[in-house]
Amino acid sequence: MRFAHKTVLITGASLGIGRAAAEQFAAEGANVVLCARRQGPLDEAAAAIGAPERVHTVTCDVADVSALHRLVQATVDRFGALHGVVNNAGAHFRGPAEGRTPEQLAVMVDVNLRAPIALTRIALPHLRAAGSGFVVNVASLAGKVPLDGAATYSATKFGLRAFTYAMAEELRGSGITISAVSPGPVDTGFIMDELDEVEDIALSQTICTADDVAAM
Repeated sequence: MRFAHKTVLITGASLGIGRAAAEQFAAEGANVVLCARRQGPLDEAAAAIGAPERVHTVTCDVADVSALHRLVQATVDRFGALHGVVNNAGAHFRGPAEGRTPEQLAVMVDVNLRAPIALTRIALPHLRAAGSGFVVNVASLAGKVPLDGAATYSATKFGLRAFTYAMAEELRGSGITISAVSPGPVDTGFIMDELDEVEDIALSQTICTADDVAAM
């Protein structure tokens, strides 16, 4: 019960890694706030956790900074404090950049990089008020190896890792940690629903499960 009486906010929490993380945090005693764009999958994830007094759901488009302010405030209103954030929401339009619209490329930047930066900044005063806390950013193998056919996605994940490392220095001694998890291919719909379009190099790694990544 390492997270008893702690509150953890998780984006992209209705499916995949986010849902697995929510289940594991809740199993260790945490209050969990699940954020995603659609209420139906959020309700299913909350029901699977089975602890309604410790689970709260909020529909939110993480690309909207004003919505992120409301998300954090809803978390504090519901549970009185915020101790941890998992920036997990992600977007990936596969294929060469020229084959995607500028709007699609911008969505990847907004969801994968701009949102975690903004949410971390919004959460920090609350983490400080709690006396300690953590931020975990879900990055990717694509943030370590540039992927042909995923130039913008790779750029966002490289940027997310750089932000994480720099913020770790800025937060040194504060009692707040920030870290990145960089999985390879994960057996979720994010990859498996588009398997024929996944970059070959991504599949050179062993496929892990959402529970594996959540445990990290």
